[in-house]
Amino acid sequence: MLLLLLLLVVALIKYYARYFDVSSVEFARRLGLAFLPIAPHPPLGDLYATMWIPATLIFTIAVTSNFAAYVAAQSSGASWSYNFHHMLLALSVISGYVGLAPTVLAGLAYWYDVPLAPSSAYSLYGYASAPLVPAAMACIIPHEIIRWSAVGLAFLVSAGFLVRNLVPLISRAVASPWWVVGLVVLAHAGVMVVVKMLFFEYVAVDV
Repeated sequence: MLLLLLLLVVALIKYYARYFDVSSVEFARRLGLAFLPIAPHPPLGDLYATMWIPATLIFTIAVTSNFAAYVAAQSSGASWSYNFHHMLLALSVISGYVGLAPTVLAGLAYWYDVPLAPSSAYSLYGYASAPLVPAAMACIIPHEIIRWSAVGLAFLVSAGFLVRNLVPLISRAVASPWWVVGLVVLAHAGVMVVVKMLFFEYVAVDV
């Protein structure tokens, strides 16, 4: 029994290893393209981005939201203490989104015969998370206009990346369910607003 379990683990490792077989140069190139939604993108399928970019985003949100709270406390003279729950909350929100959204998207793609593999859907959302990292850093600045502008810009870039990759695939489907693109954009906008309101909603200095 133990031998069979070991063989199963080895087989799974060999199977999924191909999804992590991406060089640093190729990863950096794909990451850069995630910030250029108007540029053509190569087929995505690696799961490296699905793990590391959201993990980086979770850590960044936890750190920057606490630092933003510290800046707000200093400006108002209030007391401040590190909020570890922000890490758990960021983990729940981000991992839940990048886990659930591509799962639903892959299911819809299968139902409507859209040529989108599940691995590509997960990879797509992994890279789409990248623009949120600098946006979270910008949200340290205690000005609501700057914060909303950073979140809005990150949304435009990341949503553009999603749309740019989905449109060619959906156009090749027989049914062409264009409403899926609208659903993807709407869900993405909702998550961006949730991130802003949950982690960077503090008393700000008037501009």
